[in-house]
Amino acid sequence: MQAFKSFFKIAKKKAPSLTVYAIIYLILIVVMSNVSMDDATNFQMSSLNVAVIDEDHSTASEALVEYLGSIHTVEEFSDANEEQIQDNLYYGMISYALIIPEGFEEKLLAGETENLLQEGMSHQSADGYYIDQQVNAYLTACSLYLNGGFELKDALDKTSDSIQDLPEVTVVADEASDSQEVSSASYYFQYLAYFLLTILLMGMTSVLIVFRQEDRERRINCSSQPMLVRNIQISLAAIVYSISMWILFLLVAFFIYGADEILGQKGLLCIGNSFAFLLVTIALTLFISLFSPGGNALNMITNILGLGMSFLCGVFVSQSYLSQGVLNVARFLPVYWYVRANNLIYGISDEVFTRDSYLMCIGIQLLFAIALFVAYLVGNKQLKQKKNG
Repeated sequence: MQAFKSFFKIAKKKAPSLTVYAIIYLILIVVMSNVSMDDATNFQMSSLNVAVIDEDHSTASEALVEYLGSIHTVEEFSDANEEQIQDNLYYGMISYALIIPEGFEEKLLAGETENLLQEGMSHQSADGYYIDQQVNAYLTACSLYLNGGFELKDALDKTSDSIQDLPEVTVVADEASDSQEVSSASYYFQYLAYFLLTILLMGMTSVLIVFRQEDRERRINCSSQPMLVRNIQISLAAIVYSISMWILFLLVAFFIYGADEILGQKGLLCIGNSFAFLLVTIALTLFISLFSPGGNALNMITNILGLGMSFLCGVFVSQSYLSQGVLNVARFLPVYWYVRANNLIYGISDEVFTRDSYLMCIGIQLLFAIALFVAYLVGNKQLKQKKNG
């Protein structure tokens, strides 16, 4: 087991720098998972400050002001205070300003929908757009009742009732979450794809390329140990090294989220998914080591593969937000199938979890691992033949 021991002797010499990276990545993965969890649950319906100038003073305009007042804190101003409203918007004292011009009710009864109101909002905040959608929803509902033949008073009453009957919005979470609370552990496992890629590519590749240094390789070839045995020992050492790093990340998850989360059904499915991706990463690392990249080249390759696949495949940006064209490209990358399986497990995609869909994602990752490992074996054989020839 000389080659096996040599692998870990080299890894031990490179351990200090890799340990720093591992600690930084562990901190980042925990922080990012918690931040993502907060971002998924921090947009709640709340009472905002709204300024209104009612120039129409009609039944319809008063009903609209009353509707806004039932949700937000409404302060009515006169025409002379329009400049004050602009100042309040600029300094963030109010979130939305609404001017109801004279003739508003007449236009509403006539079926006009354009330029009924004059709105003002801060473009640096989502609050104004949030209120604007509420106003538009109210006007749309009222117009539908009027077009349906209802008198103005009846249309306003039914609009108020229908708006109030809508289910209360408490949290706007990620798309297609089925209204279930998404555990922060889901984000931990999602970001795990990036950190496994970067840690193993930077750590294990730097060890493997030592065996490919010309002088060292010549000394190794002079030994009596068969090449096949030596390659098996190096591959076995790489697997043990990678699994050790994987277990480290799992232990951190176990410590943070507890046994109930990690050893529960969803946690075990994520562990299986991450192990399949680990095999892909091992095979990819072995393949990259064939090119014996130096320090700067290795850093460049790690960043391109790690960041590139993470952005394209939905690690940093949810797959539900990516365009179809990007997703079509991402399907040819293993990280896509890892993230898709993770989304299935935690129900944060528009796809319903089934055993077959989960196993399909795992199977495709294993196919990537096999293809990369075969490419490594073929490439390694060709390099040997080229050097011997």
